Amino acid sequence: MSIKTISRIVGSVIAIAVVVGILLFDRAVIDDRKISLEWGIALGIALVIVAFLITPYVTVVPYRWMREKIRGAAASDLVAAAIGLSPRPGDTCCHF
Repeated sequence: MSIKTISRIVGSVIAIAVVVGILLFDRAVIDDRKISLEWGIALGIALVIVAFLITPYVTVVPYRWMREKIRGAAASDLVAAAIGLSPRPGDTCCHF
């Protein structure tokens, strides 16, 4: 299985857990708003589909982009970035 498939499955499982948590464990909120169980299930199915489709683009694609940017950078650039990002003792703010 590819990493995109795994991230899609994980995203869908998280979406299912959120919907189940709202529908089963927080019935007071749903009862106050008069949302029926059928609407909750339909909303859950829609949420799972959306999570299945967009999860790789929120997780895997940015990770791969950043990995390629770091791999393409020179070692001196990485060291300079690490030193430049660490605050000096006594600094309270970044001065530009």
